[in-house]
Amino acid sequence: MVSYCPLVRYCLGQTKLYFVWRPRAESNRRMRVLQTLALPLGDVALLFAHSSRIYYTRGVSLKNILAIVFSVIFLAAVGAFVYFKVLPQINLFSTSSLAISTGNTAAQVYLNGRLIGTTPLRKEGLSYKKATVRVASPANSWEGSISFSPNAETTLNLELGTNQVFSGSDVVWLSSQNGQAGLTVISEPSEVLVTLDGIDLGKTPLSLNISSDPHIVKLSKEGYQGRSLNILARENYQLNINSHLFLLPIPSLLPQATPAATNTQVYSIVSKDDVLGTDFGAWAKAVSYWQSVYESSPSAIFTYLIDPNGVVYDRGGDVIHEYPATLPSKITIAYLTYPSETSLSESATTSLQKFLSGGVAPQVKILPTGQAWLRIRKEPDGEEVGKAEVGKTYTKISEQNGWTQIIYGNNLRGWVSSSYVEDVKSTEPAETP
Repeated sequence: MVSYCPLVRYCLGQTKLYFVWRPRAESNRRMRVLQTLALPLGDVALLFAHSSRIYYTRGVSLKNILAIVFSVIFLAAVGAFVYFKVLPQINLFSTSSLAISTGNTAAQVYLNGRLIGTTPLRKEGLSYKKATVRVASPANSWEGSISFSPNAETTLNLELGTNQVFSGSDVVWLSSQNGQAGLTVISEPSEVLVTLDGIDLGKTPLSLNISSDPHIVKLSKEGYQGRSLNILARENYQLNINSHLFLLPIPSLLPQATPAATNTQVYSIVSKDDVLGTDFGAWAKAVSYWQSVYESSPSAIFTYLIDPNGVVYDRGGDVIHEYPATLPSKITIAYLTYPSETSLSESATTSLQKFLSGGVAPQVKILPTGQAWLRIRKEPDGEEVGKAEVGKTYTKISEQNGWTQIIYGNNLRGWVSSSYVEDVKSTEPAETP
């Protein structure tokens, strides 16, 4: 019988060999794994038979020695591949399960790149030790490498939110150990307070032994949404928790004096976290998501939002390029800011006054440049991040030392040279992302 491996066929040459068994194809996944391991074993038998025939019938020669050396190298390569690549990834004689939930949001689940279903999902009969899981909803996605233990379940609880910062997750899995039950908790961010059945255990990361019973684990940190998990600790197993806490988009509120209107209330949303101030557009989206999910009273939901640059957002978190001619009879506005700047900035005050009086956001038109576009830069005189079309109108945010900051694309911000822009009348429509 001739082998399927080119190297083995080369080593065998023209020598006739006795039949060596090879397994038939099976549909069962575990049998396919065993068959995959059996195929190189058949080649091993062929090589050993061939080497023996060479030694006893032809004597020792350079050609025969090379054939034996190639055989040994091939066997070593097959053994190393199986030991280091195949066996660490599978549990041959036991299976695991995976449970994934995403709250009220349905999401598609991919296991090692293959779609396996939609949340909520529970998948049994898995033979992996590690696998890559991707959970994707229309608004956001989560992806990570998770571990499995034989005859145990790995759970993944997700709140996908609007992006990676404004989302929460808990990955819970077991790993074997000798002795009583153990608990390990890690988190993002770190220094999160952990309580077990109401008793403070300390701050993450932490690891300790606990009783083999049902428990309630809670994680909390100022400025973040807390997490609560019901767990079952087992003897001879370490229960591992890896949590990502949802950064609160509305950590605190401060009332502000309202310019030019009596039917309007302005609140400053104050955050100490620098992440929020790096992307006001993402922050506005997160506020909108948070209120739609957790705010039960419609009257408490912000009608509009505004940032220190004077950009106004609707209740969905999208930039308003052209202010509406009429406004609701009662308006609640959120001002996104820092603890050091709780009062309305000059730009925010000006935009808010125009907005409340039916004005329009300031706009600029791109003048001819000799080409069909004008470079948009990340910072004044910084790297190029896009192109503004000549003759098109864009919402202006601010000006600085010969540069004008505009909104372009999908609520993106960039800087263009003030030499190639001019202010336009409010009747000309700005670019809509």
